[in-house]
Amino acid sequence: MGRKDIVTKEYIRRPEIFADIFNYRLYDGIDRIQPEQLAEENITENLILEREGHGKEELLSGFYWEDRILPVITLVLYFGTIPWDGPRSLKEMMRWTVEEAEKYIQDYRLNLIIPAEMEDKEIEKLQSSLREVFYFLKYAGDWKKLEKILEDDERFQSLETEAATVIRELTNTEIEIKEEQEEQNMKKYVCDVCGYIYDEETGDPENGIEPGTKWEDVPDDFVCPLCGVGKDQFSEV
Repeated sequence: MGRKDIVTKEYIRRPEIFADIFNYRLYDGIDRIQPEQLAEENITENLILEREGHGKEELLSGFYWEDRILPVITLVLYFGTIPWDGPRSLKEMMRWTVEEAEKYIQDYRLNLIIPAEMEDKEIEKLQSSLREVFYFLKYAGDWKKLEKILEDDERFQSLETEAATVIRELTNTEIEIKEEQEEQNMKKYVCDVCGYIYDEETGDPENGIEPGTKWEDVPDDFVCPLCGVGKDQFSEV
């Protein structure tokens, strides 16, 4: 996993960002899903929603007749600055040698979100810093337009560190953050071996490191909780 992937994944998994993108897609930007309502789930372990007794034999799939499963919505966010030219559905990935067979194949459409293809009024429906990230990605190739947005848009004047980091990594563009804003934000450090993120804001309570503990104050004998390497194998995000 490259640095761009690590930075972007860590940004998107933040509850306020995750809620914002689903509110945009499911509710047209209406603030229905609240960040505090979200929790990470292992869907492979918690796939079955209902299982009350087994009135019939187990099926070959491992399910029972009475089982009901959780629905899963998949969104694909494309953060590239060049146009998306890949397939947008399962059928588009297939080569048909027998055209009559197509009607018997179920299609699967990608729920693609591509900033470069979004109208400004759609981007405005985003309420988090994802709005600024999407604007930057959309106009990454139009510096004159982007420069005007940066000058006129007040939200860019107080852009949070995490969003600015994503913009830097994805567009190779330096975007300045006011010094006082930078000081208010805790930093994150990624394990170069396995991708584990140490967040100064949340710390690592399970291993005795309290929330708010700066990286320089983390004990020198600290090891990555996932792979066991030392502090010298971490890099600032």
